[in-house]
Amino acid sequence: MKILLFCLLALIPLSFASLGFDVSIYQGALTLDDFTCFSNAGFDLVILQAWTSEGFNPYFNANFRNAKLSPIPNLDIYAFICNQCEDNDPEQICDSLYKNTPNTFTGTLWLNIGPCDGCWSDDFGINLGFIQSTVDECQKKGFAKVGIYSTYSAWGSVLNDPTEGTPNLRNLDLWYVHYDNDAGFDDFTQVAFGGWKQPRIKQYGGVVSSCGILVNTNFAN
Repeated sequence: MKILLFCLLALIPLSFASLGFDVSIYQGALTLDDFTCFSNAGFDLVILQAWTSEGFNPYFNANFRNAKLSPIPNLDIYAFICNQCEDNDPEQICDSLYKNTPNTFTGTLWLNIGPCDGCWSDDFGINLGFIQSTVDECQKKGFAKVGIYSTYSAWGSVLNDPTEGTPNLRNLDLWYVHYDNDAGFDDFTQVAFGGWKQPRIKQYGGVVSSCGILVNTNFAN
């Protein structure tokens, strides 16, 4: 895995691109040594889950602290939101995120839009309104950079049409998923959704083992 990542890094101008990984509640609490190992393996971006569908991630603060202490230079966070999940009111989500995220955070807050059993309303207009309201509320709370994480099929499932979207949402950065093991955006026109023309991050690798931990791999512009 390390050899592959170093080969990829040799081909990518580091001033313009990064290789990253994301950490959810399923990885639990990672140590400083874990994050340092990822840095040594060629990763320079980590995206930490802060909010799960059931509330704030109990491992977030430890992971944030250790990630900031590590050599990894870029740190984003993400929140899995759903309007039929308990305690998932936009104001409550964003208030909890803002109060629990250290003020040293300067990265992007990504809102994870994906289907799960009983997570979303059958009224697709309500779902779209909820997504927009959560974006607006988090921006008001003080998150300067808010983006959307989703896939062609997930976006279509939540909104009934993969082309659905609004000009306000399309102006946000996009983190999309396409597991083709290609650290690049050449595939985006094939899997584009929501009216976005250009992404910022691609989750291109499914669950892989690095540093003894299973993670997803990402390419960032």
